[in-house]
Amino acid sequence: MRITINQQCKTPYFRQITNQIKGMILKGEIPDGTMLPSERTMAELCKVHRNTVIKAYHELKADGFITSSQGKGYMTVYRQQEEEHDPEPFNWESK
Repeated sequence: MRITINQQCKTPYFRQITNQIKGMILKGEIPDGTMLPSERTMAELCKVHRNTVIKAYHELKADGFITSSQGKGYMTVYRQQEEEHDPEPFNWESK
């Protein structure tokens, strides 16, 4: 996973991280059930403060793209949630 922070951009760093991760999830580049880097690791990779990553992860969680579990970390769940809201499967035997 490669997140690029544009320091010249007026968009806040946490929003840049959030938007890039959302984009990767929606494109299928990050599959459902993928563990994201820890807050500290992501902060080091992006060269930002850990609080910036925490804010990005909280926004992703609020939007339903990831979930968190104490001691385990952050995991993508977006695709799974979409499937749960799908209509009942088509019954081929009734046709």
